Amino acid sequence: MEKVLKALIFVTVGALVLYLMVIQDWLGAFSFLIFLPLAFLSIGAVALFLMLIVTGIKEVKLPDFKLLSILFISGGLFLGIYGFRNGLFWNKSLEAAFIDERSRMDLMLFENGNYIIFANWFLGEERFEGKYEIRGDTLVFKKSPVTDNDFINTESIIDYNAGKIYFKKGKDGEYDTTYYYFQINFR
Repeated sequence: MEKVLKALIFVTVGALVLYLMVIQDWLGAFSFLIFLPLAFLSIGAVALFLMLIVTGIKEVKLPDFKLLSILFISGGLFLGIYGFRNGLFWNKSLEAAFIDERSRMDLMLFENGNYIIFANWFLGEERFEGKYEIRGDTLVFKKSPVTDNDFINTESIIDYNAGKIYFKKGKDGEYDTTYYYFQINFR
């Protein structure tokens, strides 16, 4: 049982380190190389946790308290960091997605006035956050630029009937309603 617990601690700490490398973008464009080992470590952690439970039930014995504490601290850190980064502790008021041929952007607006945008593409992901407010049918991002470029205007129009948020203006100054929009509640 102690061997399984030590292996579980090793795998959990390894997954935490890899996840921190990804979210801190320490490898830049090569972050995608971390996703596969991170996935294997996460699956391994679940399998080892199940093994630990089965072994504990068979042996009718609790594992060492110090090792168990380390496991819960590292697992709690992993889940806490993941939850905070993805806004799981805030209430969502709106979720939308923009998808093109090579990428995807997910917009999450929270009741506390914060937004998170995840821009995903084949080789990685970027995360942008800031504050927003809604004035009538206008979504106003308080950070300029909203992402790392001016792709999304600081003011966007929400069309609740169509379920779209238009965020890109054309050369004529009007919002492009044909392609550039977030689809509200898109999964």
